[in-house]
Amino acid sequence: MKESGLGIRVETGAVSSAEFFEESCRILSLRCPYDEFCDIWNSIFFEEPLIPETMLAGLKRNYGMALLSNTNEIHF
Repeated sequence: MKESGLGIRVETGAVSSAEFFEESCRILSLRCPYDEFCDIWNSIFFEEPLIPETMLAGLKRNYGMALLSNTNEIHF
């Protein structure tokens, strides 16, 4: 899948989520419904944040904060 550049293309918006799903299924010989694929794709996330919000609040008092993310439409 890496050779296809599909991960980069979905994270930069070059392909839609539907196109990403279809191409991923083709490359991986995967047969599942779109919503199940999305659940699998999102399984990298934890329910709770890795860093406690109280720690972030403390840092914010002393430092400027910014958020950078490589999430895509399915993750969002």
